[in-house]
Amino acid sequence: MIVLYILAALVLVVIILMLVAPKGAKLERAIVANVSPEQAFQSLRSLKNFDDWSPWSNRDPNSIRGYKGKDGEVGSIAWWKGNKEVGEGEQEVKSMDPNSYIETELRFQKPFKAVNKSYWRIAPEGNGTKVTWGFEAKFKMPMNIMFLFISMDGAIGKDYETGLERWKTFVEKV
Repeated sequence: MIVLYILAALVLVVIILMLVAPKGAKLERAIVANVSPEQAFQSLRSLKNFDDWSPWSNRDPNSIRGYKGKDGEVGSIAWWKGNKEVGEGEQEVKSMDPNSYIETELRFQKPFKAVNKSYWRIAPEGNGTKVTWGFEAKFKMPMNIMFLFISMDGAIGKDYETGLERWKTFVEKV
């Protein structure tokens, strides 16, 4: 009988944690580059260019990468298969507003399945262009419980900062 009470208490704790745990998270980082909004947009719309400056592109030199569709257009897809750090998945360009916004959908297969949104906002700033790189995730129950203990900012914030610094160097060379 005590075992049943303990199991019931554990189930209740899990249910409560699922209800109070975050259902999603958002992360953004920004940088100003000495390029026009048009140059920033042209660079960011290409998923092939993304491999040149991505903070994850050099974490597995043996990863396999490929592309589908016309690069830089809505519907184009970049896919990858790599080690545990890189995982497996694909990124698809979902929408674009020339020189101001690009949205992609990230579909991860490994190390866990997830579908998330990534985007770039592009805006003139001073003599350059401000680019904001964002990520929005939705967490399914009961997986959302782990985000009571994991910070999205702590998990990938530094990667976004590194990626934007690498992008700035990349785009300013062109």
